[in-house]
Amino acid sequence: MKKSIFLTILVILMKIAFPQEYSFPLYFEDAVGNKDTLIFGFDQSATFGIDNQFGEKNLINEPLDSIFEVFFTDAATGKAYDSASDDCYLKTPQTPTYISKKQYNDFYDLYGWMELGMIAKNWPVTISWNQNEMESYVSDQGNSWGNMFIYSWNPPESLIGDVHCCGEWPSYFTIMNDTSRVLVEKNNFCHYASTISNDSINLFFINYSSFTGIKEVFKENVRFQYSSEDNSISCLNSGELRSGTFEIYDLSGRVRMKKFVNNLTGKVLKIDVGTLPKGIYIIRVYSDDSHPYFVTQKLQIP
Repeated sequence: MKKSIFLTILVILMKIAFPQEYSFPLYFEDAVGNKDTLIFGFDQSATFGIDNQFGEKNLINEPLDSIFEVFFTDAATGKAYDSASDDCYLKTPQTPTYISKKQYNDFYDLYGWMELGMIAKNWPVTISWNQNEMESYVSDQGNSWGNMFIYSWNPPESLIGDVHCCGEWPSYFTIMNDTSRVLVEKNNFCHYASTISNDSINLFFINYSSFTGIKEVFKENVRFQYSSEDNSISCLNSGELRSGTFEIYDLSGRVRMKKFVNNLTGKVLKIDVGTLPKGIYIIRVYSDDSHPYFVTQKLQIP
């Protein structure tokens, strides 16, 4: 009897320690009505590759639809991109080890994100999902700041990962637990050539991440400060920053304001933010002079 009680307690503890399997359908439809569906999910025992126990099947040697096809893959993982390319193609052919219609990952793993590829001839493409299921999943993680993202290869660096030269997803990324769909154009993606297909592959990702990990990057003598007297944000600069581009993001990744300034030496820059609602924002500045750097700072408008 004691052994049975012990085993029951052990099972309960394991269920608490290791979240249960989650899976979500992801729906795609192009401009002329072609449709495709993928299933993605998370499980403590999943890997970055093909897991037969979750019904994943490697379709690497099977033909794909040249008009409209969406899939999970690892084609661009760890590959360099061509920073000199105007259209940001990955010119080196990418060689994947798998493509699949269903993909589970271990969200504790460094590979918590999932890479997707899409072949599409008719744009725009609508991507949709069940928002309620996403909200439930995020809530079950026990982190009120956590979100499920879908994005291309160019999110704000301080929020998710490296900024590359690739296409810009609408509003930089889409929070899947806050909405149920996103409409994308071809120029929103990074593209690469692959042994998967003779067509260009449009590359994007899914990731669960938390805004609590925002990286604040400070530069000596460059700080931002909010003033309630005139609803402005001031850049406190003692001459080090001469010119630059200032951007203000909200916590959904949208650029709420953007301003280029020149001849800033010896001046205090003030940005009127009276039109912004109360909340926490990300302030970023990129210098445009001969000594480039960037500064990132979280700031609250109370």
